[in-house]
Amino acid sequence: MSASRLPSSISDALTPTLNRLRLRYAQSPLPAFLDWWFAQLRSCLPQRWRAALETKDAELWFVIDERRLLIRRGVVDATDLLAELDLNAPDELNAAFDEKLAEDLRNRRRVLLLPSHQVLRRRMHLPVAARDNLATVLGFELDRQTPFRAEQVFFDSRILPHDSAAKTLPIELGLVPREPVNEAIAALGPLALQLDGIDAGTPSGRMGFNFLVTSQRRRRVHKLLWINLALVAASIMFLLLAMSHLVDNRVAAVESLRLESDAQRDAARDVAGMRKSLEEAVAGANFLAVRKSVAPSVIELLNTLTETFPDDTFIERINLAGSTLSMTGQSGQAAQLIELLRDVKGIREAALSGPIAPDARSGKDRFNITAQVGEPKVEEDADAAASGR
Repeated sequence: MSASRLPSSISDALTPTLNRLRLRYAQSPLPAFLDWWFAQLRSCLPQRWRAALETKDAELWFVIDERRLLIRRGVVDATDLLAELDLNAPDELNAAFDEKLAEDLRNRRRVLLLPSHQVLRRRMHLPVAARDNLATVLGFELDRQTPFRAEQVFFDSRILPHDSAAKTLPIELGLVPREPVNEAIAALGPLALQLDGIDAGTPSGRMGFNFLVTSQRRRRVHKLLWINLALVAASIMFLLLAMSHLVDNRVAAVESLRLESDAQRDAARDVAGMRKSLEEAVAGANFLAVRKSVAPSVIELLNTLTETFPDDTFIERINLAGSTLSMTGQSGQAAQLIELLRDVKGIREAALSGPIAPDARSGKDRFNITAQVGEPKVEEDADAAASGR
């Protein structure tokens, strides 16, 4: 298969599917809804805008009157005549058409209207299954339902409103002999190449058929539509890029804040560790100072014991561990030493730590005494201060 025939083959293969989709769309309630919706939207616009958007103004109707071509603005009304061209000069038709019509009018759909008496209309019912391949079925039914064969006429059809649950499909068939259509196309000369459809006129407008062969219809290139679609696509792409860039910026900012927060948390943790170390060092230094300040002087303690104990008492060994005082010695009045120590300021809880035993060599009693040195409240405050720091 050559490359030149490939697009045509694809088009031929897609045509049945497109026709089925077109028929199903026409059969659905969507067209009526869209017509109502757009009518409501148009009603909100100014009058001049509504007039520009009217559906009937979307077409140019070509009517051949003897050797004249009448171009109307989508209504059968002599007062709405846009231009009148002479068909006797076919070579000048394109130039005359461009000269007499503005550009916005030239770009509208062009429909050639035949006299209504040339069109044969017939209503018929077909099985619902025929909807998917309606043109082919009608081609076979023509010679049975009409006095013409398919090769003698151009025909078109439309599905009439009906119940979606019905088992038959109401069809209105329209056909026109090929000869008047070919004559009208020949009369238009070069303008025939720009036709979008061929229909028949009625007092209220046109019948709604299109007898022009699909391959001969003008292929409309919607440049402005494609440009708008490209602009919309570019706008969406740039919007997505901007949103992506914005999200990236936010992610980068969050990451920067997280790193800064982690750094400050580490710094705060280091400061807390340094504060704790400093407090422990201060507490350790203060502990010795506090203990020293509350601990009694050994010289003063010895002087107090010397003044308190009787002359026949002597101490062999004395030990001061913190606030605990322990003494070992001999005395002729060992039993009275505890009573003497209880009256001494700065010594408390004096008691014998063992039995009093006589010493045979000296003739005195040997004793072991333990006591607490210092005022109780001062000792507790010093310990609490040291542990708090």
